[in-house]
Amino acid sequence: MGARRPEKHLLNALNAIRRPDSAVDIYIDDMEMNRLIRIGIPKDLALSVMELLETTKTAFAGLIGTSVRTFDRLAAEDRLKEYMGDKVVHLAALLIHGTRVFGDRRLFLKWLKEPNDALAGQTPLDLVSTQAGIASVDNLVGQIEWGELT
Repeated sequence: MGARRPEKHLLNALNAIRRPDSAVDIYIDDMEMNRLIRIGIPKDLALSVMELLETTKTAFAGLIGTSVRTFDRLAAEDRLKEYMGDKVVHLAALLIHGTRVFGDRRLFLKWLKEPNDALAGQTPLDLVSTQAGIASVDNLVGQIEWGELT
């Protein structure tokens, strides 16, 4: 039996949100996220998140706290340092949550890029380069989910 990729559950969730007609019923719990961050996220998973965010490599490197040069030096199977993996996993969880709430990844991405009154006119994407910002945006998505915001 081959070695199981610990990030398989997260990869399955990301693959699910690629398809516009799929319902996203996958949840990533905090303990699983913590475990993945500690063992290291493979660069290929980070590239999947970058692709799903529909962002440039330069912008994505900035979001995860590294330079494009450092990111490019990693081979696809290399595992990211913990600080980068932490951001990737939380961005992936935000993408999954947002897609589930908005019903479509592209609608969620559109929302991420629009100025938001609840964020003092900033776009949600402006905030996701920090853990606190990701948490704030995820909380906003949760408020939308529960009908507290529109």
